[in-house]
Amino acid sequence: MDPTRTVEGPGWRLEIPATLSAIVATPAPDSDLASLTLVRGWLGEAPVELGISTRQRKGSTLRGEMRRLTSWFTRADAPDGAAVVVDGAHGARRAGGEILLDEPFDGRDSERITAVVAAARHAFVIAVARSSLDEEAWREIDRILASLAIVD
Repeated sequence: MDPTRTVEGPGWRLEIPATLSAIVATPAPDSDLASLTLVRGWLGEAPVELGISTRQRKGSTLRGEMRRLTSWFTRADAPDGAAVVVDGAHGARRAGGEILLDEPFDGRDSERITAVVAAARHAFVIAVARSSLDEEAWREIDRILASLAIVD
């Protein structure tokens, strides 16, 4: 396994391979996001993109938030996700599936996508990862998502 480093945002942290880059982005003014961090790079031959965001919990449940996210998946394995353990969270759900690309890239027209929604005290922490169908890359993405922790 490659060396890792910790990336932190408001109320969360996770471990990413040192080969990936992370930047804090400013959510759009009309967005309901309170924060947004983007992680990008390559795991072996596979391009990887991960977004970690926070938004207020008011008016939504974990299942409702997951259904909102999976509604834009081309195919979702479980639209309201399955319960998972996220350290420090007051509940969490995870769902995976595929999305169609607007323009084919490197001979493929779809990518695998996985979302994790974790409940912090007053916010949802949402991590969404997407990459090619490369199984080795997804083993590493699974390790990254499993390292998500709520620290509020």
